[in-house]
Amino acid sequence: MLRTMLVALTFAGAALSASASPTTDPTHGVWLTQSRKAKIEIAPCGASICGTVVWLADEKDGYIIRDARNQDPSKRTSRLLGSQMMFGFKPAKSGWTGGRIYNAEDGGTYRSEVAALANGTLSIKGCVGPICRTQIWTRP
Repeated sequence: MLRTMLVALTFAGAALSASASPTTDPTHGVWLTQSRKAKIEIAPCGASICGTVVWLADEKDGYIIRDARNQDPSKRTSRLLGSQMMFGFKPAKSGWTGGRIYNAEDGGTYRSEVAALANGTLSIKGCVGPICRTQIWTRP
């Protein structure tokens, strides 16, 4: 009787834990950049997050946007769509920090922090030395 009860409790516990949905990071998902020229998908990347270009406003009707301003000349013919532009972040108290973000408009890679805001938007901070700029991204 005791053994049957323990087996039943074990199965009930397994069922409850399987049905419980894991908490998702509010930074994950697809985001429209502040300029409204690109959509970036932020997803888990090992213990970090990565951001990949999944849509470009100007890439249509067979026109392909290349990474023409990349500081590495060998990458200037690479297609921008599908490229990883955010990487190396570490979890922080209020989001992600210590990462890098690539800006295809000038070909630079900058220190970055990412934080989900209470209003459902995303704060993206990019820094060069002590000078930082913040963009607010929205859900498409």
